[in-house]
Amino acid sequence: MSYAKAHLSAFPTQSLRGYPTQPLRGYPTQPLRGLGALSPQQQQAQMLLGPLMGQVQKGLDDLVSTAKAKSREISDDFKNNWFTFVRAAVSFINSKEDADEAADQWASNIVGYAENVRITLTRTDASGKPFFVRKPELAQRLLRTAKDDLNGLIKDFGDEVKSNAFKAIVSDILESLIAFLLQIAQLVVVAFGGAIAQFPIGGIAVTAVVAAAVWYKFLR
Repeated sequence: MSYAKAHLSAFPTQSLRGYPTQPLRGYPTQPLRGLGALSPQQQQAQMLLGPLMGQVQKGLDDLVSTAKAKSREISDDFKNNWFTFVRAAVSFINSKEDADEAADQWASNIVGYAENVRITLTRTDASGKPFFVRKPELAQRLLRTAKDDLNGLIKDFGDEVKSNAFKAIVSDILESLIAFLLQIAQLVVVAFGGAIAQFPIGGIAVTAVVAAAVWYKFLR
């Protein structure tokens, strides 16, 4: 266990550079605009897309709230443990205040990274569509990077058992978000007036329902 690694102030935003970072407002109730006359297939795609968008927003909110709660729990446990006095002397060759500051910085880095992920994915354009709907494939890649980065941050501090549990929760949330985005990627071409591809809309509906059921059962 290396407490010196807690000094990672530049880390949370490093992997997200170049991505848009404007928070979403009014989501997910904002209507979809500019679609014109809709075919029955487009109408069906839109009906499926709305709930999936809502699940992505809930997942991103849960990512942030989990990051706040779990990082603070591990940080406080470290600071309130009397062994910290000994650990501080060994790991930081300084004071307990420095060790406590490092614990707070570690927690701040994790929360900041999670918040940057949420801001990036939910930024809207002039039409009101969030980034994860405009570019679902890119959003999936960003989430996979976030999974690796957050797991790397988490393991650098605190009790190994609690850190592993924290990583497992974060990984489950991000994997569920990626699954929702896979469905969104198949629907956006139809829902936003693109070429009418031969998407199995009914199959997507079933998959979306199953994914939502898993989400509500295990991750809420």
